[in-house]
Amino acid sequence: VLIVLAGVAVRVWMPHDSPDAPPPASMTLPGSTASGLLFDPRMLAALGSGKTVISLRGVTGGIKAGKVFVLVPRLGEVEDIVMKPAFAAHSEEVAEGAAVPVRYAAVVTDNVQVCEEEIRRLDPFLAYDLESALKIFRTRKNPTFTVILRVFQLPQAAQVNKKKGWAYWVRLENEISLAGAVPVVPDGRFETLRSDILRQINSNHPFMGKV
Repeated sequence: VLIVLAGVAVRVWMPHDSPDAPPPASMTLPGSTASGLLFDPRMLAALGSGKTVISLRGVTGGIKAGKVFVLVPRLGEVEDIVMKPAFAAHSEEVAEGAAVPVRYAAVVTDNVQVCEEEIRRLDPFLAYDLESALKIFRTRKNPTFTVILRVFQLPQAAQVNKKKGWAYWVRLENEISLAGAVPVVPDGRFETLRSDILRQINSNHPFMGKV
């Protein structure tokens, strides 16, 4: 079934669809967005190069399916977090200054709460090494969610002015056009990855917040 959420076309699985198949994730971008989410530059590079399609987030950063935002590089890498060599991609160094470059947008296809066992099963899909992923899980007071992202490359980079007090979510001063953005992972490959990832997750607790 195809529905529209805030201008985003979303395919929703219904009981009469194949019971063994996960819900399809066909989504399209709206014309623009003023929402941004901060990422470790190394993770942003891995997402932007198509080396991974998932990110681990705390419940306070929970994101409902259909949420659209641009990927904003934070200043500096996350300390004590190790990237797997196979997932490493060239990350753009974000210099101190008035603006940061934005090259990618994303649509959330799934956001599901995970436990430690599920994170271990997700290891082949994670850009961070397993110990780093488990450290993220164990040191958070809030539940951890696996967010599956359909990432798109913008036709040209946009410059976003930095503001004091940036945490994780960023409300941009101006809308960024998403016209002409193209998926970094082909449709068929993305659906295969998404299906494989969801098969590793037993949780039935998708994020239901307002973000």
